[in-house]
Amino acid sequence: MPALRRNRFERRRAETRHALVRAARRNLAESGGTNAGIHAIAERADVGLGSFCNHFTGGPDLFDAAVADALGECAQAVDERLQRRR
Repeated sequence: MPALRRNRFERRRAETRHALVRAARRNLAESGGTNAGIHAIAERADVGLGSFCNHFTGGPDLFDAAVADALGECAQAVDERLQRRR
């Protein structure tokens, strides 16, 4: 596969995964975790259920990714704040 095509594919794949994680985080925040079904998340991310299955094995896998993403943002914010104090 040519490098440009592979890079485009990888970029789109990453964008789809990120959209699913963002949608999961929004659904979890809004519903408190009570209405975060994978169909609703895929719809909110504007991707098909097949795309969801290409990235995650199920709801718990997506939940783990959403929590890791949120914790990563928190860690980055803490690091930035600590850097400003130095």
